[in-house]
Amino acid sequence: MVLRDGRLFERESADMYRSLFPGPVSLFEYRKRGNPQVVTDPSAPRPIPGPYAAVVAGTQSVFVAPSPARSTGALPAVAKVTWQPEWNQVGLTESDLAQALVSLTLAPGLGLHRRSVPAPIYWADGIAGADDADLRFRGNAAG
Repeated sequence: MVLRDGRLFERESADMYRSLFPGPVSLFEYRKRGNPQVVTDPSAPRPIPGPYAAVVAGTQSVFVAPSPARSTGALPAVAKVTWQPEWNQVGLTESDLAQALVSLTLAPGLGLHRRSVPAPIYWADGIAGADDADLRFRGNAAG
């Protein structure tokens, strides 16, 4: 399973990702921003605080909150995960995908804080935002 942080660029080919691995690959776009909040009925006997996933019927889209909200009264962070049928060579179901995303969100990361995104997305964000003062993602060159 390959999680792409955000959408593929206009001329970016999904085949490039699949060519890097010897076996079947499932590629998913993980979009963190601009997604609707999935809100449950507060009068339900057990409102779902997260993690949860909502499948959009008839599409290759899943809205997922892979971790609970950070505080009481807050809504969980919802991501939109999309793919094309030909990208899912492993044949993961929406349920398989949601379970994997929750597991990856609970995977070890840097620091002791709870994360709201899967580990590969957390690492991609950290590496993309690294600078010379952020030693979590870069070594310190002796000079």
